Amino acid sequence: MAALTQQKDPQQALRDLAESGKYLQKKVSPHAIDQISQKIHQWQKLPERATEPEFLPPEGDFDFETAQVHDVERFRDADGKYRYTILLFDAQGRTFQTEMTGMDGESLWKTMQLIKKNPLLEKIYRTMVIPLLDDIIRREKKQ
Repeated sequence: MAALTQQKDPQQALRDLAESGKYLQKKVSPHAIDQISQKIHQWQKLPERATEPEFLPPEGDFDFETAQVHDVERFRDADGKYRYTILLFDAQGRTFQTEMTGMDGESLWKTMQLIKKNPLLEKIYRTMVIPLLDDIIRREKKQ
C-alpha cells in the first residue's frame, strides 16, 4: 500500500491496486492470508491492535499515534462539490472523524472503495498493512 502511494501517477496506482485485487481473488485463499498475517506478526513482533473500530470502544482519548484509516466518505456540499470525511481508528478501536481536502480526499476515497470491494484486499489491509504501518511509525519515532 505504501508503495502505491509513492507512485507518481495516482490513477496508475489505483489501476495497480485493482489488478492486484483481481489476482488475489483468482490465486489466494482467505486461509493463506490468515497464515501469512500470523507469520508477519510473529516475525515483526507486532502487538495486537484493533483492525476496525470497536462497537463499544474503551474510555479515554483518541490515540493519534496509532491512528489508521477505517473509511473515507464522499458527499456533495450545497454547491454540488464533492467533500470527503475520513474515519480514523486507533489501536484500541476508538474513532475520530475529520474532513479531508480535495485531491487527497478523492484519492484516498477511491483507494478505500477498491479495498472495500475486494474482501481479500481488505483482509490484507486490516491484518497486515495496518499493523506494519504502526510498526514503521513506532520505529521512526524512536530514531
